[in-house]
Amino acid sequence: MVSQKQNVAVAQPLSDPLRVLAKEFARVPLFESSAMGGDLHADALYSSSASWFGVGLSGRCPSQGVPVDILQMVFAQEIVRRSLGLARSFVLLADSNACAAGHAPSAVAAAKERLDWTLLALARQFRFPLELLSATSLATPRQTRLLMDRVSAPNPYVAEQVAQMQFMRRAGAGVKIGWAVRGFHNDERHFDHLHDRNFPSRLAYIYTRGGRTLNASRPRCSPYVCESRADRLLLEPGEHIATKLDRFGSDRRHPLVRGYRRLLAHLARAHRQLVGPDRPWRPEERIQSIVDQLS
Repeated sequence: MVSQKQNVAVAQPLSDPLRVLAKEFARVPLFESSAMGGDLHADALYSSSASWFGVGLSGRCPSQGVPVDILQMVFAQEIVRRSLGLARSFVLLADSNACAAGHAPSAVAAAKERLDWTLLALARQFRFPLELLSATSLATPRQTRLLMDRVSAPNPYVAEQVAQMQFMRRAGAGVKIGWAVRGFHNDERHFDHLHDRNFPSRLAYIYTRGGRTLNASRPRCSPYVCESRADRLLLEPGEHIATKLDRFGSDRRHPLVRGYRRLLAHLARAHRQLVGPDRPWRPEERIQSIVDQLS
């Protein structure tokens, strides 16, 4: 496990976490509209000492970069951590899952190294207490297999992911940040529902709004897997957000550009609330500043 220790204030545990979360969700438009639905199990909220989110390293191919969109989950997790007075926050990197999906271990390792570097750079920049976990270090192969055998799932890939969720729950990380898009059948709600059907100790699920692309054939997607670098705004030195958004020329009202600009506005608002400074920067300028400070 790689930890990034930060000198941050930790709020006191709350007597009414649902009320506090509802207030925060109304302040920052990062959260999917159903985030206060029936997936926020009270027992998980009261019994957890940590929040977490998982990050896939592959889709149809190993991830080619770290999208700006992942900031949704980074910011959402910190909002939830502070609001609930949680001591720790984790990011689970799904390296074993990507290898099990048949991708070359060297490509998976490269994607993981890129993600490690980016998340730790963000943690330093924002002073967030992120701790990174790799799925390969979460449990022994035998422990994973024993838990997978208890999962009724369509294939081993899904069973492994559901088992990993239960390992996190048993470790006290019962508040899971995920992503959801209306009309999608392969967002994180699918795995979350499977987990709760297979294990009595449920998690509390909080959803952000999913990722954006500049590809008209696939405008919505995962916020953390990048299959085409040209179609995503990336968190890496040298990335120029305005240049990529100008690919449609002067058509600033193009639906793909408007969708991404809406996301940038939400991210900028969350960044101003959590990190500051409270300057009147345009959203693109604020997010570009985050990219430029990566080191």
